[in-house]
Parts: sequence; structure tokens; C-alpha cells
Amino acid sequence: MIGSVVERKPSSNRPPAQGAFPAPNPSTGYPTVTHRSKTTRGASAFAKSRQVNPSRPQNVPTILSTISPSMKWESTEDDDDVSVQPNPPAPAPIPTDETERLLKEVGDENNQRISEMTEEERMAERADLLEKFGGGIGEMLRRRRLQREGKAADGNELVDMAAPTPRPATIQLSPPLTFSEDDMDVDSPGSTSTAGPSSAVERLEPSKTPPTRAQLLEDLNRPRSALRDSTAHSETSSTFRRLRFADVTPSDIHVYPSQPASPKSVHMLMAPPEDGSADGVPVTQLRFRSLHPERMTKHDGPAVWMAKEASPELSVPKASDDPEEGTPEDIRRRFFPNEAAAQPGLNWITAPSSEQPSDAARFDLQGALIPPALQSTLPTHLGLHHTASSLAGYTLDDLLYLSRSTNAAQRATVLSVLAKILQRLGSGNISTQAVGADARERILKSGMAALGERGSVGARAVEVVWEAVVGWDEFYVLQEGVELWVEEKRKVPSSNDEEEPPSTIPGLDALSSIPLEEALPLIQSYFTVPPSFPALTLSQLLGLLHRLATHYEAHASAIIKTPHFLSSVLSAWLAYKNSDFLRETAQDPKLIQLFSVLATSSRANAEALMVDLPNILLRFLAQMPDSSQSTEDRELRESLMAETLHFYATLGRYGLGCKVALTAQEFMPALVTYLDSSLSEGDITPSFARLAETFFQVREIWTICAIDPHKTSPPHELIWSQIEAFGWVDDLLHLAENIPAEQDTIWAGLWNATAAYTEGATINGANKGQEEKKKVMDGLQDIIQDGHGRSAIDSALEDLQSAIDQYDGLGKPKFLPCLRDIARPSTLLGAAVRLSLSLISSATSTSDPLGLPGASLSRLLDDLLSTTVPNDPLATTAPAGAYVHLRPLTTLLMDELRLSHRLGTMSMESWSVRALRILRHLLPGDEAHAEWILQNFSVGVKDLADSMDLTIDDSILHRGVLQDVMPFYMHAIRPDDKFCIAPFRPTPNSLSQATRVILPSLAALHKPPTSTLKAPVGLPLKRDFLFQPLSDLLRSSTSTAFDSFPASWDASETETVRATLFAVEMCQTLLLDMHPEEALKREEILFGCMRVVMLEHGQPQGDSSEDVFRDTVVAAEMKSLLEPFTIGASPTPPQSYSVPSSDVIPPLEAASKDYLGSGVPFYQFYTDLLALYEAISFADPIFGALLLPPLSMRYPPDYRKLFWGDHSVAVRTVRTSVEQVPADGVGEFLWPVEGDTELLSRYVKALGTGTVRGFLRTVALHHVACNIWLPPASPPASNSSASTPSTAGEGGETRRRHMLLALLRGNKREAVADVLKYEPAVGCEGVRMPGREERVAWVRGWGGEDVLQRLESA
Repeated sequence: MIGSVVERKPSSNRPPAQGAFPAPNPSTGYPTVTHRSKTTRGASAFAKSRQVNPSRPQNVPTILSTISPSMKWESTEDDDDVSVQPNPPAPAPIPTDETERLLKEVGDENNQRISEMTEEERMAERADLLEKFGGGIGEMLRRRRLQREGKAADGNELVDMAAPTPRPATIQLSPPLTFSEDDMDVDSPGSTSTAGPSSAVERLEPSKTPPTRAQLLEDLNRPRSALRDSTAHSETSSTFRRLRFADVTPSDIHVYPSQPASPKSVHMLMAPPEDGSADGVPVTQLRFRSLHPERMTKHDGPAVWMAKEASPELSVPKASDDPEEGTPEDIRRRFFPNEAAAQPGLNWITAPSSEQPSDAARFDLQGALIPPALQSTLPTHLGLHHTASSLAGYTLDDLLYLSRSTNAAQRATVLSVLAKILQRLGSGNISTQAVGADARERILKSGMAALGERGSVGARAVEVVWEAVVGWDEFYVLQEGVELWVEEKRKVPSSNDEEEPPSTIPGLDALSSIPLEEALPLIQSYFTVPPSFPALTLSQLLGLLHRLATHYEAHASAIIKTPHFLSSVLSAWLAYKNSDFLRETAQDPKLIQLFSVLATSSRANAEALMVDLPNILLRFLAQMPDSSQSTEDRELRESLMAETLHFYATLGRYGLGCKVALTAQEFMPALVTYLDSSLSEGDITPSFARLAETFFQVREIWTICAIDPHKTSPPHELIWSQIEAFGWVDDLLHLAENIPAEQDTIWAGLWNATAAYTEGATINGANKGQEEKKKVMDGLQDIIQDGHGRSAIDSALEDLQSAIDQYDGLGKPKFLPCLRDIARPSTLLGAAVRLSLSLISSATSTSDPLGLPGASLSRLLDDLLSTTVPNDPLATTAPAGAYVHLRPLTTLLMDELRLSHRLGTMSMESWSVRALRILRHLLPGDEAHAEWILQNFSVGVKDLADSMDLTIDDSILHRGVLQDVMPFYMHAIRPDDKFCIAPFRPTPNSLSQATRVILPSLAALHKPPTSTLKAPVGLPLKRDFLFQPLSDLLRSSTSTAFDSFPASWDASETETVRATLFAVEMCQTLLLDMHPEEALKREEILFGCMRVVMLEHGQPQGDSSEDVFRDTVVAAEMKSLLEPFTIGASPTPPQSYSVPSSDVIPPLEAASKDYLGSGVPFYQFYTDLLALYEAISFADPIFGALLLPPLSMRYPPDYRKLFWGDHSVAVRTVRTSVEQVPADGVGEFLWPVEGDTELLSRYVKALGTGTVRGFLRTVALHHVACNIWLPPASPPASNSSASTPSTAGEGGETRRRHMLLALLRGNKREAVADVLKYEPAVGCEGVRMPGREERVAWVRGWGGEDVLQRLESA
């Protein structure tokens, strides 16, 4: 038995109560149901008590005070504690017959149970009770029993208060006190009076000599260390209260006023008087004065600290050596007198020094930066001081630390602040320098750590992650068509030396590194039925998934492969109702957009989504928008229908899901009717425009799938006869009548869908679809020539011209908007040109069927190719994904090129130049266009050469001119047949070939071929792609090009090189005449020729006549390619040279990077080239000329040291003249003056021995003469290296003399004479060569007449 809780054993002798089991109802066989309140057994104890004692008083008796006006303070074992006499025990409750019976029954059962227990069982139970409830449990139970029996009033049962045993106590209150309205004085406490035996009363009576106020204060304020263990009685009951008072004076109390002040606030604590009269007064003696005396009312309730003061007012004197009040030493002496001043536990009482504002950014609760000037002055009521710092605001480290708080409210608040910081960072309101470049990644990790939490913490975590992933670059929200991952430099700490700074290595960005496999189950937990989060949070999660799937293909695959993830999210999404959310929609179209993005990432993902999803989404096509609906509901239905159709179109790009076209045909007539009515009424909202675009898009895709049913998967799901039977073209022609001219995207969709039909009719229709084309022409002729269609075309031309004129360029704020402005009209113009091309009925037609402004369009596109628009989005510094806006532009260029080729509106040379310019700008997915250009170029190359008066060698002509190199070029366009990106406009062939729709990231295009992140695509082609056959021949052991060659290919190495060089020569001739800026540069031609001679590297050296570079045709073509770039070919050689910046990458190093990659430096390639020259060249002049460009002063001195020092054979055998050197001019080899001592000694030796000729002698003579005649401070600094001394350095004067004396000792009078009278052919800006008189004076000054005479004799 514990307290009043007892266990009852059912008595076997007691018969069951009557009515315990009611009799069954005859009609049902079951007892009648009766509420338990109507039965005696179910009545509550209170109801039974009222029934037994109906005369029980109903009113609560008044409780009177039992404390006398005086109170005695009695010291106890703790001198600072005050004991209070307990009240007399409360009277025992009046027992009733039922209560007595129950108590007697329980008591008998307990006694019987105890009597049946053995001694060991009793001791075990006793020990168990003592362990659970402590040693005072017996006393407590005894007193409870005495109270029940009414014996507490007996004096014999009174418990001595001084005893250490637990005892209950109550605080007795004095009678109600009265006080005036303007003050409230508290006097020293009086004594208390209680009922009890005389011995107990005597101890509580006041002494005959009452204590003075000073004694009382000394007794209350006796110091006691708070750092030591408490000596309070552990056995004391929790009901016995001990009051402890600290020595608090009015000066210790300060009220922080509210900012701004609340009109309803009442300041209960006031500042101390200025006269110091309240010093030393304890808190119990404080006098309160109200700010509003008229509002004061008399209290009926008593309070101990309100007792009237009876003793005179006393003050405690201070010792003269006491420290200043409030100082750390004062606090230690008063509260911790037994602790040493150096105790570490007392460091907290030391007053902190005023903290100065730091450079660390501090934020308020709105995520805004707090200016440093305000960090130390802001008030504390703003909630910005909850850190260890005294400065206002939170640093990013503080917030990241608090984001892991175990307090849910605090954690949610901090996450909200982090989200606002991210929003300001993404919008540019806060610079990344203020918080660090890795702030986004750090905050993202903090948000990811809180994903999956319940309540507001989980919602705020989603907000943080959304801001870091989606809101960071809002331009890419729902941006489809390209991956967005970039490469970032990541810090890697050094493993060897801790003091060494961390290095950086390239790696994926923060979004690509998100462990999505771990995050997806947490995201799935948000989608519950019924919803546990608001619609905004769920919408942010869908946007987050959409962004991650677009960002990196691996994320899309992870979403698809996570078991039950998409099915769970879709099930919950479909189950949501509008009533589940407050004024928010239940079905967010972002989920269907997510399905489309997942399908674009790979064919495998599209096949996984194709199983059940198309049929599930058909419900949204059946729910046609109604005019009776609200605008929000109608736009929601339009959006759901549009995204459903877009998803079907995405599947159709792979030739998948065509069967759903037959099922959806049931709803298409109603959809066409709705589109037609809305177009005719002019009620075109953004959601409706999107619906119309996707309708035409899916019609185009399904029509293409029906052109060749063998290309779909599975085949024959949709055939051409079904397209004709459905009358789809009639719907298109009918809708075209009501489309406004300003709806350019709708016009583009209509024309693309119509062009797909006419293209299919050409293949599947009778007589190449002449009847179908005539039908389309009749339906669209008036619209395109004079109606809204022509207005749309004219507006698109004007918009494109305006966008090109307003193009800002790379790095400008409007770069991306300008690209979008170019892409939009390009889409419409491309669709119009495509439709016109498909309507040409005869191969001999020379006129545009639709009468498009072809001449204006051709000039516009030619001007466009001359700008940087096609190149800027592909630069390494361009924003990720920006080049996706070039897809409509390249499609327009190709459509116009095909139309002009079909109609013959351009000459062969002009068309070829246009084709070559377009070829270099084609993007991944345009492989079919690139192959078409090369095939047409190869077919007409002989006629083109004849028109250019270009002679083709018989050996090349016999091999079909370009037939030997065409397989190399085709492989360069498609390096991997297993990786194929769907074109911007699908074709029947692309349906089965496409492995993905989305474009690879820009970073993947620029990765080296050896990188695993490199996209296996060939487009865009490199500038020197015409030399690709040479690269494959050099790497024939590892190149995969030969695996894709046809079995009939049998060209030799020499025949391949001949065809390659001829193709380069023809393209160079075309471009140099019309667009020289588009032609290959000198360095690209040089490196291509170097690859020709390097074909002999590593080959067994037998008969030298087998060397490819010695072939007469090859040699003639190499000479023809190099001749326009030689010094002699320049019409006006420059007379002065300006030294370029040393930061510029040497041209040949930049040109060779694509071929060599990042692992092989060009210096290594040049070393092998020099060794090969000495081994097999036999002083070949072309081979020798290729060695000279790296000797330019633009290149590091290592190249010159390698040539002049390690390869003396090359120095003696290279006899190339200055005019034959492939360079801009001789000035780049002469300036700045060489300052390397080793190289200068080589130059002096070469001049002294006379082993150099031609260009090399000119270079050596220049640097030797300039180092001798120019004063040390005259020559511009050489770009040799930081450690290489120049003539301006220490010892320059001595070196000048030694060089001149070395020449005199060489006995080469010709060399000495040339040095004495040397004048540079090309001067340098800021450098003046001394005249003859100055030179003679300098020699006489240090060498005297003897050296001067030796010079004159030489």
C-alpha cells in the first residue's frame, strides 16, 4: 500500500451484485445499452458522496488568518534561512458509512496480506519502498494516518520543528495590512503565533530584548560561499520552505526602459535617489512610489515583506578599506568571501572590456547587414545580443551554430534568418566578400541538416535549401534544356605541413555534391495525407527537385532510382484537395514539370516514367477549363493541361508513349474548341499561351513519330493513316485564322506543327504529298502574305535586328536578357523558313512558296555571324547554361542555309563561306546539320575549286578529293554513337538515336578528353577541326575513330595528309578572301604543320623518301598554307614594336592546348620536334621554319635555351631567311633585349664562330649589340623570368665590357664590324640606340686608346 492508493483483492465469498449483468433484450438478444452514469456501479465518488450526505454545505468557508501582527525570526542551522511555524493540521474529513466501510475493508485486506508474508518478504518490501521513496516515507504515511484519524490536534502528536525528520509546513500570513496611496513601507518582520504546547510557544515568543536592525541585517546578510556544497538538510520535506535573502540594495536595481515606450507599461522599479540615502537598505526595506497614485488600490491579501517597520531606521557602517561598490572585488568579498581572487570560477564577475566593432559581418533578424558604427550602440531590446559578444547582431558563424539548437523555436528563427541572408546574397544586396565565397555552401549544409524535422523547423529548412538552390539564381527557375553544374575550386588542406596554406583543386559545385540519396527520404516525408505542411513548402520542395534534376544528370537518375519516391509523392499530390490548404491550390503543376525534366535527362529515365504515368495524367486533359470558373481555377487547369502535353511531347522525342496519342484523341476535339474560342475572343493569358504552345508542340512530335513508325518504341504505335483520319492538319489551319500577330510563340508552334505534316506528307503521301501541300498553301497563303502571319514575321525581323543592335556582350548586366531577346524571334523565323522549305514542290523551284523576305533575312544573318553573339555564350567565363539560347539561332541559320541551297539564291563561293561559318557554331544536337554541310561540301568541292581557280593535284582528285578524310570529320562530329542529344527539332531518325534531350553543362564541353566529366560530344567543333585527321593519325593506337570507319576505307597516311591539307587550304582561301577574321590564325596553321612532321616521331627510320613531310604534294601544300603568315608576306612591315604584357599566354601554347590537353606542355612537344629535326630533317627548309616561332621573346627563355644550347645541330643547319619566318614581324624576336647571361654567351659564341646564318644571325647580332651599346637602364625589362638578370641589373656594365672583349678575341672581323655599326631594323617604343660618337666615348672611357684602336682596326 502506497499512500491512499491500494490494491484490492476480489473476495471470493462476496456474491456478485444484482444487476451486474443486465438481462438481454428479447428482440435483439443483447443487453440494452445503459450509460455508466445511470448505474450505481458507474457512479463517481463525488456523486456517491452527495447521495450519502445530501446536507453537505455547498458554500466554501472563509479562510481567516492565523498570524499575529508580530513575527519572530528564529535562526536555524543555516543562519540565512528563516523557519516558519506550520499551520495546525487541517481537520479530518467527516467519515460516512460508505467511507468507513471502504477503509475498514481495505485495512483488513492489507493486514491479512502482511500477516501472510514471511519476514524476508517484509524486509524486501520495506527495502524496496525505502529505495523508491526515501527514508521519510514511513513518517509521511504515519502522519497521513493520524490526520485521517483526527489525532493531529492532539498535543501529544505535535512534531517538534527542530527535529530533522521531514515535516509539512505552511506559511502563515498576517492580517490584511493597509497602506497609503503614495507609499508602501516595509518594516522589520514581527513574530508569529501558533497553537501548540507551551514548550513550543516559548521558543517562538519574542525575546525580552528585541534585536536591533543592525543585528538583524548582520544575521540575514552573513556571507556564505555559493561555490561550496549546500549544508541544507537533505531530509527536509519539499513543503518546508526556507527563505534566503541576498544583500541587494536599491543601487543594484536598474530598469531598462522599453524602446519605444509602451503607453500601458508601469515601471515598478525606479532608479535610486541621487542623494544616496538608500545605500545599504536591503530589498525587503524598499519603498515603492507609484507613477500613477490614483490607480493604487488597497490590497486585501497579506504579504510577509509588507510588515510595518517597528524598529528605528539603522544603517550598517562600511569599513574604510572596502573596495568600490559594484567592482569585481566587491562582489567577491560580499558573496564569495572564502574564494581566492584568482579562482577561475569567478572569471564571470569580471567586467568585460568594451568590444570594438570588428570587420566580421553581423546581421539582424531580417538578414540585413548591421553597419559597424551601429553594432556597439543598438539597444538590447531588439534581440540582437544573444551571443557572447557585446556587439549587436549575429555573425554567420553564430547563426550556423544556433541553427543546430535543440530549441525548436530558436532553430526555426535562425533558419529563417539564414534564408533571408541567402536571398540578399543572391540578389546582390550583400557581397560575397562580406561573408566569404563559401557562405552559400555552408548555409545550404545547415538547411540540409534540418530537412525532415517537424513543424516550423522543417518548413524553415525547406525555405533555406530553396533559397540556396532555386532562389539563388531565379533566372534558371524552371529553365529547361541544359545542365547547370559548374566546376569550382575547392580548398584542400595540406597533409604534410600544417602551416602550409590549403591548395585548391577543381571539383563539382555545391549543388552537384548534395547527397541526394540521403535527402530524398527526408523530402518524401513532407508529402503526407492529409498534408502536414503548407502548400508553399510543398511547392518549394517540387521546385527544389526540379532545379536539382536540371542541374546534374546524376541527381535526376537518383530521383528515378529511389524506391517508391515518385510514386509516394504522386499519390499524395493527387490526394490533396483545395480544402486541405488555406487559399492555395492543391495540385501544383511543378510536379508534372519535374516529370518532364527527369525524362529529358536520359532515355532510361523516360522509359521508367512511361510505364503508368501517361495514363494517370490523362485526367487533366479530361478536365477542360470552363468560363464559369474563377480566373485562378481556370489558369490552374490550363497549366496542368499544358504541362501534361509537354510531358507527352518530351516522351515523344524518344519515340516513346505514342500510344497515348490515340487515347488522348478523345479529348482533343474539346481542347481544339476551347483554344479556338479563346483565340477568337482574344482572351490570351500566359497560362493559355503556354497551353497553345504545348498543344502545337505535341502535335508536331506525334506527327513526326507517325512519319516512320519503325523508329518509335515499340514500333507502329502511331501510323500516318491515323494522322490523316484524325484531321489534325484541319485543326491547325482552322486555329491559324484567329491567332493574333503579337503571339509569336504560338505562331512558331503552329508553323512547326504544319511543317511536320507537310514533311510527312512528302514521304508518305501520293506524288510526294503534292495534294497535301496544296491544301496547306491554300489555307495559309492569305494569312502569311497579308494577314497576321506576315505581320508576325515582319515584327520578328525587326525584333531580331533590334536585339542584335542592343547586344551588350559577355560580362555585361544585360547579357542573358539580350540572348533571350535574340532567341525569341529566331524561333518564329526558323519555323517560318522551315514551313516554306517543306512546301517546295519541285526540285527546280527558285521562288519561296510563302514569299518570305529572304534577302533581308540573309543580310541580317550574315551580320549576326560577324558579331560575338554565337561565341560569347560558349566562353569559359559565360554563365552556366547561357548557350541554350543559341539553339533557336543555329536552327534558323541552318533552315535559311538549306532554303538558299534549295532555291539557289546564293553563289557557290558565298554559300560555302556561309556554310563554313555556320559549321563552327553548331551546338550539341545539331550533328545532322553538320553532317549535311560536310556532305554537300564534299560533293561540290571540285566545282568549287574550279570556280576559285584552285588546282587540285591528280593524286587527290583520283581519291575523290575529300573522301579519304570524310570519316575522320564524321567521327569528330559524333565521337560516341552511344551518346546522342536530341535535336532542337526532332526528326524520324533522331527518335531512335537520341539518348537524352537536355544539353550538357558548359563545363562539360570545356573539360579535356581525359576527364570523366567530359561530355562525349563533338560539337561545337574546334577552330582547327580540319586538322582532325592528323590528330587521329598521331594517336592511331588509342583513337576510336578507326572503329567507326566503313570497311571500304583504305587510304594511306600520305593520302590522308594530302586530302587534309587540301581541305584546309581551300577553306583558308575562301575565308581569307571574304572573312579573314574567320580563317585559321597563324598559330593554328603552324601547329597543324607541326603535326604533319611529327607523324614520323616514334616511327622506324628507314628510307627517308617515305617521310610524309617530304612528299612533294604535302610540302607544296604546307608551303602554301604558311606563306600568307610569313614576315615577307606582310605588305607594310612595322617600323616599331610594342612589347606585349608578360601575362599573355604564348600563342602556340594556347593553340596546342586542345590537342595536347592539360597533362602535356607544349614545351615537351617542342623538345620532341627539335630532336626529330636533328634526326631526320636533313635541313628541310619548311621543317626548319617551324622551329623558329617559339624563339620569340613572347615565350619563356627555356625555349631559346633549348634551341641555342642543347641542339647545336639545329643552330648550324637552320638557314631560314628573315622573310621566310612565319611570324607577325621580326620585332617580336628582338624586343625586349635578352637579359639571360647564358643565352648571351651563346649568341656571342655563335657570332664569333660564324656558325649561324640568316634569321638566327640577325637575332644573335641584335641582342649582343644592344647589350653592349645600350646603357644598363635603357632596355625594357625582359620577360625572361624574375630570377634572370638583365643589363639593368648589378654587374651590367662589367658584362658589356666582357662581351665586347670576347668579340675582339673571336677574330671575326665581320661580326665585330656588324656590332660596331648595328642599327635595329625594327625599333622599340621608348628605346634609343646611341650614335657612333657616344659608342666611341664609352669605349674610350673604360678601355682607353688601346681597345679603341683594336675596334677601329677590326
